[in-house]
Amino acid sequence: MTSRNLFKISLVALAAGLFLPASVSAWNLQGSCTGSPLTAQVGGVVNWTATQTSTLQPGQGHYEWVWSGTDGLSGTTQSIQKTYTAAGVKNATVLIKLVLTSGKIESITRTCSITVTPPPPPATLMVIKRVVNDNGGTKTPADFTIRVKSGAIDVAGSPAPGSSVGITYTLAPGTYTVSENTPPVGYTQTGISGACASNGAITLASGDSKTCTITNDDTPPPQLVGSCAVTPGTGAVGSSFTWSASASGGTGTFAYTWAGSDGLSGNTPTVSKSYGTVGTKNGTIIITSGSQSVLSSCSVTVTAISPATLKVIKQVTNNNGGTKTPADFSIHVKSGTTHVSGSPAAGSSSGTTYTLPAGTYTVSEGAVSGYTQTGISGDCVANGSVTLASGDSKTCTVVNDDNPPGAFDGVCAVTPSTGGVGSSFAWSASATGGTGSYTFSWSGTEGLSGTSASVNKSYASGGTKTGSVVITSGSQSVTKDCSVVVTVTETAFDGVCSVSPSSAFIGDAITWNASATGGTGTYTYSWSGDGNLSGTAANVSNTYSSAGTKLGTVEMTSGTNTTTKTCSVSITPRTTSCQSGCGGGYDQPNVVLFKKAASSPLASASIYLSQTPYVSTSSAIYLSQIPYTGVVADNAKAVVYIVILLALSGFITYFIFRKRNDDRRLFRDNIHLTNITSAPRAAKRSDSSSEGGVSESEFIAWLVSDDSQRVFDYLRSLKHQDKDISKFVTDIASELDLVYRNRIDKNIAPPPERIVKIVEHWNNKKLEDVISILVGSVDESYHSNYTPITLAMAKIMKMKP
Repeated sequence: MTSRNLFKISLVALAAGLFLPASVSAWNLQGSCTGSPLTAQVGGVVNWTATQTSTLQPGQGHYEWVWSGTDGLSGTTQSIQKTYTAAGVKNATVLIKLVLTSGKIESITRTCSITVTPPPPPATLMVIKRVVNDNGGTKTPADFTIRVKSGAIDVAGSPAPGSSVGITYTLAPGTYTVSENTPPVGYTQTGISGACASNGAITLASGDSKTCTITNDDTPPPQLVGSCAVTPGTGAVGSSFTWSASASGGTGTFAYTWAGSDGLSGNTPTVSKSYGTVGTKNGTIIITSGSQSVLSSCSVTVTAISPATLKVIKQVTNNNGGTKTPADFSIHVKSGTTHVSGSPAAGSSSGTTYTLPAGTYTVSEGAVSGYTQTGISGDCVANGSVTLASGDSKTCTVVNDDNPPGAFDGVCAVTPSTGGVGSSFAWSASATGGTGSYTFSWSGTEGLSGTSASVNKSYASGGTKTGSVVITSGSQSVTKDCSVVVTVTETAFDGVCSVSPSSAFIGDAITWNASATGGTGTYTYSWSGDGNLSGTAANVSNTYSSAGTKLGTVEMTSGTNTTTKTCSVSITPRTTSCQSGCGGGYDQPNVVLFKKAASSPLASASIYLSQTPYVSTSSAIYLSQIPYTGVVADNAKAVVYIVILLALSGFITYFIFRKRNDDRRLFRDNIHLTNITSAPRAAKRSDSSSEGGVSESEFIAWLVSDDSQRVFDYLRSLKHQDKDISKFVTDIASELDLVYRNRIDKNIAPPPERIVKIVEHWNNKKLEDVISILVGSVDESYHSNYTPITLAMAKIMKMKP
């Protein structure tokens, strides 16, 4: 095949792609829709389903569905459900779309229908409540609770109070149970009659109207029994006596009527009464329950009053410097919680006498500072209790002793013991000993102050806060310290590192920046790195005297949290050559070379130019893979662009066939890349520089940071110096291959640490792809190896992270 014939073929293929009708890509889309069930009742669920077929193959596209129809039917899935509330014919329409991965869409519309019928007519059930009160009962039907259940579930309107005219329930056909809650006390259910079985079961068919009756009868009460008693059984004039009645049987509800001597009366189970005369006092109680009544009698003997006397003596012991006398103490005599006549009174060493009726009394005293009660003796027990009978004469002695001076001390405390910024903390102090009278003086962190036993304070910052209080009693003083921990609520701590500028020349000032977020809000920084980089500020500056990729690491700390971040800057020598926007013509295109190795990185691979389109086991370069970088085209510009593209295609084809020789047929033989795979290394080697003065690690760093200007400037410089670009690229691929192999097999010799650090963010998949692209760029098909290598670099820098 000649160059001219190949050029003609290219023109025909291009014209076919531009003008081939879209109808050629039909996919024979067929489909239908169905509704299930075809006949449904109102309230039932209807399933609408679409089916479709086509010549679509897996991976070529997918289907989409859009439903519409009666009663607002809608949906976007292959199957949808709908519940209808009205009878009639229900229609559904589904739009079935075949959506290709290319963006093209084929669609068909299908319609189907079902019939919705009305529900069957309901049944009605009336439940009547009947109550028989022939034994004094007073309950009405409304005092009973009626239930109608389907299985274990109450139907609508159940439970409900009973009704003598009946309660009507509208129910679906089925079996139900009629019952009632436990009847009130004194009533028994005598039966369930009517359409219900004796156990309350009833079956309703569609349209039925049935009635059930529940009957209850009051039960006769048991025999009423009653009695009465009075306590105490004897007592003096003026004493209080309690008259009590008890009852059982009857209806369980009782009424009481008391009568007796000296006007005894009342209508409660117990009444109290005291008497002003001596003699036997009688009482009667009539107890009524329902229609039954019972009478019971009891009596009490009231005797004449014979008073008792109680003398209370006050003794004071002053053996520790005390000066109090018995009169400084207040003596109390109480009957229950009530002071007797003459109480309270000042203590007396000769005693204070009280004339009292028979009964139980308690002797006590008021507290006096500096004195301790050492005991109550005589006729009183230790707690001061004494019982007096009529005519008794008893004596009790209360003794107090002055206290020895106590050791003076104090304590300091904070509540709560820990809390957040802004919380209120209570600082409190207490003292013992001394004179018993104290003063306080507070001081402490963030202006803590005060002169009371307790002061409150809140804090605006975290940390340990201390407080000190001076407690004074008389001539004595003591200082006490306490503390509280104020916490700061921390958010997630993290930081970032950046460099400005990201690339520079030797001697330029470089600013390394760190920024932290979260934590306590307070941060410290520690810098280290190439070129003696150091510092403790968020931003530090440095200059570099040598070219290459310079690394900087900053350790950021907030409270107990620490994070470390690393960033880099590319330093290049100053030259007189162009530094930016150089060469390449107007708006240079990004030309990408696609290459995939058949095995692990740097394994033997081949490029088959005869294979089109591209498949996963081969490699090919397509003009469609060269992104458009020109101006936006109207019709005239589009024609000019196509002409230029055709000329470029013919030009490339010409040079491909010009370089062909007899022993290397491009369409019959594979172009094999040899001597690419690096041999295993015996030991770790250091990074080396190429013939142009830039090390492999520096060039890799440019690739990692997508620094396209430095990459292409350097490749152009190698080309202009007639350096071996293929060898340089092969060395880079070998270094990356060693990194890759070391990741998957730690037993081989380690690669240079600097290169490992530079590509640490590349995963194994990306590293493998980069190596494969570099290997494929060493392509003998081109007149100059500069072309495939620059294409490879462009593809690498266009790869996603």
